[in-house]
Amino acid sequence: MSSNLFQTVWNVLNSNIFVFASFFLMFFLLCKTSNDYFGWTDENDSVVSTYNIGSDGAGYYYYLPQWFIYGTGDFEFVEKIKTRYPKSGFGDNLSFNEKHNKKTNKYYSGTALLISPFFLSAHSLEKLNNNLSDGYSFTYQLFLSIAAVFYWLIGSVAIFQLLLRFKTPFFYATLTIFVISFGTNLSHYVVYAPAYSHVYSFACISFVLYITERWVATDKNKYFYLLGLLLGLSFIIRPTNIIILAFIPFFFENFTSFYTKVKLLLTKNILSTITFFILAGLPLIFHLWNTYLQISELKLNTYTDERFDFLLSPYVFEVLFGIRKGIFIYAPALLLSILGLIYLYKLKRHLFWGFLLVFSVFTYITASWWCWWYGGGFSMRPFVDIIGIFAIPLAFLLTNLKPLLKFVCIVGLFICVGLTQIYSYQISRTILHYDDITTKHFSEVFLQTANRFRWHPFRKFDEVPKEYSTIENSIRFHQYSYPMKEGLVDLSNKKQDDDLSVNVKINSSTEERFAARLHGKYKLIKPDKNPCYKITYYLKDNTKIKNELFFGSKIPSVGSLEYVSIDLYPEINKKNLDSVYIKLNERHKEIYVKDLYLDILKKDE
Repeated sequence: MSSNLFQTVWNVLNSNIFVFASFFLMFFLLCKTSNDYFGWTDENDSVVSTYNIGSDGAGYYYYLPQWFIYGTGDFEFVEKIKTRYPKSGFGDNLSFNEKHNKKTNKYYSGTALLISPFFLSAHSLEKLNNNLSDGYSFTYQLFLSIAAVFYWLIGSVAIFQLLLRFKTPFFYATLTIFVISFGTNLSHYVVYAPAYSHVYSFACISFVLYITERWVATDKNKYFYLLGLLLGLSFIIRPTNIIILAFIPFFFENFTSFYTKVKLLLTKNILSTITFFILAGLPLIFHLWNTYLQISELKLNTYTDERFDFLLSPYVFEVLFGIRKGIFIYAPALLLSILGLIYLYKLKRHLFWGFLLVFSVFTYITASWWCWWYGGGFSMRPFVDIIGIFAIPLAFLLTNLKPLLKFVCIVGLFICVGLTQIYSYQISRTILHYDDITTKHFSEVFLQTANRFRWHPFRKFDEVPKEYSTIENSIRFHQYSYPMKEGLVDLSNKKQDDDLSVNVKINSSTEERFAARLHGKYKLIKPDKNPCYKITYYLKDNTKIKNELFFGSKIPSVGSLEYVSIDLYPEINKKNLDSVYIKLNERHKEIYVKDLYLDILKKDE
């Protein structure tokens, strides 16, 4: 009975209906996450959170309004766009070219080329409805996000079909797609950075892998020609994508087969070879033309001031395991993919060597770039481009493990997916720093998703030096106007106008810096509340320093009374102060407090 039930379940998991439902669910999750973040279905029909074009994405996107709306090579329209959308990043990353005395765009044109059908659809809708057809309004941004999800789907289908060619059962192939989509930073760049090049590189490279297998298996020219076109397109999205070319020979069973094929192409099938190179060259010709429009020069390399500065000392460990951006730190599921190389070596040794070569070269090149961490973003974003190659060993692992280990592996993969999605959420909400994560910062917000942890990496809490351990004065906060509940001050039921505050007189002529410590007990009712102290330093009724100190991230848990200590060490000497006024900001209620004190500290004698 149990064996029949197991077989029935297995048949369902390997059915076309299950595959379709799984892909639809993944598609829905990406769309929903994008909508939650950008507010596409908001009733005001506007972006309610942020804009989805900015930073490097703005550079890739500039070509679209240039080609189809403004028809200019000097991007003079950008200044008007920046004025119209002052809070956006639409004007990011244009550089001034002194040689040509105008602004130029260093970014490659392949990303814009792939987005162009969606841009034109948005443009047609805006024209049809007599709306603002400037290339950056709500509709253009919506269609940009649709484009990113579409190319994720295209790339995922290509990898899925490739895995089926390797006799991977439907269920394991589908699970592999889920893992490389949501257990890596791929989904982050689909949802939060749709103007970046990475999801478009993923789609092209994934199809390169699939089409290569089809060409090797069938020897049909149509696959060979399409392979040439895809390689050229991959190059003008990001030139480093051409590294995937190194994988192609390893789709042949052995070197003899590959050598024989190349010999035929260079002798008997010379017309096919010429056609291949023509198709591969078409995207390059397009990019050269696009560059010529800007600077009247035919140039493939437009990153003239940026180089591979670390070819002799690449940051390989940091790229793979560094806390700042390490791909295996923020996408731990890929470590299980690496384990799958054991089975790939046993069963498809030629693919094992292909993976190892591409992964090693790509890692080396990535780690050698002058900005090896690749600026702001989630983990090592260049790896999104080749993330499809990790699907191969992962699928072999899932297919060939023994049942008990297979179960443990699948559970582990889901845990890894959960971790990666939390990290992605934290980056998108600035809980984790988008550019410079440290071990201390990472540990302080580990698995935290509440809003009180937002902007935590940018909140620099003071640290009083150790020699300030003597308490000169200890003042309790004034709290008489507040009702008490279970021995705690209830800020949600304030009856009078008095503040929960402290006002301290400073009488000192010393050059010693002011140092103090706020401490007390806090009970948060809601995790998203971020209580704040307003602190003002005075001299003769004149404000010397004024700041807000949000400290919700220092409260470890919600619903329990937690002791919190906060150091104050402003850059001001005691002789330049005569009073300090501190109050707990009452905009953030739903918090109980107890025994709030301000200790004025002085250096030990």
